[in-house]
Amino acid sequence: MLDNALDAAEATTPNPEISLALAPADGLVRVTVTDNGPGMPAEVVEQLLDFGNNVSDKASYRSPTRGLQGNAFKTLIGIPYALGVAEPLVIEAHGTRHEVGASLDPGGNVVIRHDTSPSTRTVGTAVTVPLPAGLIRAEDAGR
Repeated sequence: MLDNALDAAEATTPNPEISLALAPADGLVRVTVTDNGPGMPAEVVEQLLDFGNNVSDKASYRSPTRGLQGNAFKTLIGIPYALGVAEPLVIEAHGTRHEVGASLDPGGNVVIRHDTSPSTRTVGTAVTVPLPAGLIRAEDAGR
C-alpha cells in the first residue's frame, strides 16, 4: 500500500504526502494508507476486481526497492477474508467510497462484492485494510 501511495503522490506533486494509521477497535486493527496523489478513479477500482488481467499505470517499472510485486494491490483484496475478517477493504477517492470483499463460493471460485457510497475524500486515495487485532501488538499500534 505504501509503494502504491508513493507512486501516486510522486507522479503529481513535488511534495508527496503519505500517511500510515493503525486504528484498533472491535477486535480489529484497521490499517489505512493515504496519499495526496490524483486519486484512484472508479474505473481503476473496477479493473482491480478483474482477476483475469493485470492493472498498472506504468510500463514494467521496477527498482531494487520499489514495485517488486508488480500488481500487488490485488493481493490486498483477499487479505481480510484469508485472515477470517468479514469487514471489507475500503478504497476512498474522487468522492466515492468503495467497499470490496472477497470470498470463495462452494466450488472454490473467487467471489467479489463491491459496494459504493459517497465519500468526503476528493484529494488523493485512502486504502483501509481490516486485520485481526492479534496480528499487531498493542504497543505497536501507536507507532
